[in-house]
Amino acid sequence: MPTFKDAIGGALKDEVLRRNLIKATSHSLRLRREVIEARYPHWEAMREKAGAIRKRSLDENAALWEQARQAIEARGGSFAIVPDRADVINRVRKELAPFKGAPVVKSKSMVTEELGLREELERDGFEIYETDLGELIVQFEERPPSHITAPAIHLSREQIGRIFEKKLNVPYTSDPVALTAMARRFLREKFLVARAGITGANFIVAESGTLVLLENEGNIRLTTALPERIVAVTGLEKIVPTMDDLKILLRMLPVSATGQFQNCYTSFIPLGKGHILLALDGWRSRLLRNAKYREILMCIRCGACLNICPVYGLVGGHAYRSVYPGPIGVITGPFLHESKKEELRSKKAEEANKDTENHGMSSDSKLASENLKLSSLCGACTDICPVGVPIHSTILKLRADAPKPFWEHRAFSAGRAMSRPSIWRIFLGLIRMMPSGLLRMAARPWARQRGPLAPARRSFGDLWKKKRS
Repeated sequence: MPTFKDAIGGALKDEVLRRNLIKATSHSLRLRREVIEARYPHWEAMREKAGAIRKRSLDENAALWEQARQAIEARGGSFAIVPDRADVINRVRKELAPFKGAPVVKSKSMVTEELGLREELERDGFEIYETDLGELIVQFEERPPSHITAPAIHLSREQIGRIFEKKLNVPYTSDPVALTAMARRFLREKFLVARAGITGANFIVAESGTLVLLENEGNIRLTTALPERIVAVTGLEKIVPTMDDLKILLRMLPVSATGQFQNCYTSFIPLGKGHILLALDGWRSRLLRNAKYREILMCIRCGACLNICPVYGLVGGHAYRSVYPGPIGVITGPFLHESKKEELRSKKAEEANKDTENHGMSSDSKLASENLKLSSLCGACTDICPVGVPIHSTILKLRADAPKPFWEHRAFSAGRAMSRPSIWRIFLGLIRMMPSGLLRMAARPWARQRGPLAPARRSFGDLWKKKRS
């Protein structure tokens, strides 16, 4: 895994990446603004209502899951709250064992990305195919998704054409219609012979035990309708009390994610015979009990905060080196990586480190602490969040709570020294006397991505004193 500096530095030098990101995110933001202006004059009131629904889902989480369990099991389905990553993988492996000889089709799911589920199953000899077009592209590219809702947002159609040329053995083209048709032909063969499917969940409705899935391509419907065994993997936070509560969230999610008034397909699947629902706990129950940070779990994974974030727009998702990029990934990371650390403690160190390395995930909390720097604290992420997660203020709290090297503590803080006017004036005087080349060298890496440093000959304080005298 690249270091923090290498990941950020490499992304900042990639002009193609930046063009791809700007084009895609600005398009989504423009469509979102147009839909809200035309369709939702009371958008802020809707946000408050959606946020209240998500808070209730967290407050009553255990009771809601018990309600869902009863509904699912009454129809002959199977349900379990699973404590950690290893247990989920073992359960899925066991459920899919009878179907190992045929392809397994899989719909888009950030929780399964968090688990590294597809990679684990592939190492066990299963033939797993992502069926979301963006997920299929990054599977072919052999990289993780770079966005929550648009996995291949970092790629241009020319780059996708080269990937398809290599992986599908087809003539090169950059035409989106032709590329989509190629993927469709490839996946249709897999759908027709698949005997098992894996899905995530946008929401689970507690009162009826219904799996709710939103999509634009129709691949999820094929994944859930054709195979005889369906395994759904989700997180504890995805529960919703009632269908009435779901209605408001179904309005908020498409416009926030892709700027659509309505997504193309919404599937309601009453889980029953042939369905297995696994709800991942991991770090979630700990966060549910944490009054300071539990609002992180309100997130509905729309990706709007990524689209609006100026930092994400410069470096893209892979620079975060974590399954959840962008602002929501920054505040999720400390809890996700702490959970991985605890999992490693329960295993032999050598085996656990090898396992973590294979998944491209770091259990070191240093990564999560480094990613806390990837925010301008402009507050745009909080303003755009459809359920009102206080993202930027949470980043501030996490920065304050993050472990620090001794020289960053208060007793050794440069900021503490610079808060004394006499020391600050001496420091500014020295800065003004330094040659520009030496100044840039001293200011690295801050100065690397900025213009020439030219300190004013006289400070604002001096000018202000002269004006008042």
